Amino acid sequence: MLVASGSPATAAAPDAADGSSAVAYRGFDALATAEERNGTLWKHLGLIGDRYVIFDDTHIYEGPASIAGKWPFLPSRFTSNLDAASVVLERGVWKYMFTKGTERVIFFDWGLAIAPQHYPSVWPFLGPQLSNGINAITTHLEGNNLWVHLTAAGEYYAIHNDTQARSGPTLIRTRWPFLPQHFTSNLDDASYTIEQGYPKISFYKGTERIIFNDVQVIEHVNIVQKWPFLAGFLEG
Repeated sequence: MLVASGSPATAAAPDAADGSSAVAYRGFDALATAEERNGTLWKHLGLIGDRYVIFDDTHIYEGPASIAGKWPFLPSRFTSNLDAASVVLERGVWKYMFTKGTERVIFFDWGLAIAPQHYPSVWPFLGPQLSNGINAITTHLEGNNLWVHLTAAGEYYAIHNDTQARSGPTLIRTRWPFLPQHFTSNLDDASYTIEQGYPKISFYKGTERIIFNDVQVIEHVNIVQKWPFLAGFLEG
């Protein structure tokens, strides 16, 4: 189902009567997206503080609830204020990765798959640009067991698996020069999907989401307007 470092961005919702700010909303700390039902349903895992919610484009499936309550076996540092998250449906089972600082943990709903690791040691080819804490990560499966990641930190990204980089590290704006400037650094999180045979990437920042491919922007929306049922979860 999907990351942000530092202070969350907020946005104010205008009051219908006088245009004043009625409610302040914030972006996700981390967000992961996963495919279910062979591309006919996409579910998202949103994380803010010590809470999570699982939802699709129409409604909430689970939460808001405690991260520690959902996954009580996680080390306590991975149960709040996460930097990034990703999830894949691997052989019919949800498999998650959370990152915080320079560590990652991989787990299933019932227990750890890989205990916390120092990720620069796992992915040394990412270099100094991506080795001091991840802002965003998204993962998809190629075949039955090859995880491919799009990882971003600051102004840089890389596309890689656990053994080598396929692209980058290089500047986000160099790969996707058509993106608005604020989506070329310090992202909150990202997701990567294959829809009808074509890849789509989503970047999240504050209360905005932008969907694009390698040639153009497909959609740019305010997430509170896109998913109004999340308004309570996103209140600052």
